[in-house]
Amino acid sequence: MNPFRTSIIIIVVVLGTAALTSCAKKAPECDSQDAKVLVVQIFKGEYSRALADKQNLNFNVVNVRTLSFNKDVGSFQCAAEIEIIGQEEKTTVPINFASELADKGEKFYVSISNLPLFIRFPK
Repeated sequence: MNPFRTSIIIIVVVLGTAALTSCAKKAPECDSQDAKVLVVQIFKGEYSRALADKQNLNFNVVNVRTLSFNKDVGSFQCAAEIEIIGQEEKTTVPINFASELADKGEKFYVSISNLPLFIRFPK
């Protein structure tokens, strides 16, 4: 086989592989640990004033569901519940969130929608 032709085939295969792997990038799935950790961080940040005197609460993201996946941009639309567990009781808050890639696809971000204005936090 001609060495020039071999080089061309190798370049095409490498470029084709790179194109496929770059298109396959997607944000963490709805039920991934990375997405859940960010959801809890955002939730705590949104209610930081209400949580200031509540030190013994635990937060879990439960009943996670994927509503949709946009394969063009690699983003997920998700639904879940945040379970807030106190020493005596627990509360569950339904939420929707998105897990999306940043523009360059190297990082991702999570955004939460439909947070209630008021939550009765458990004791």
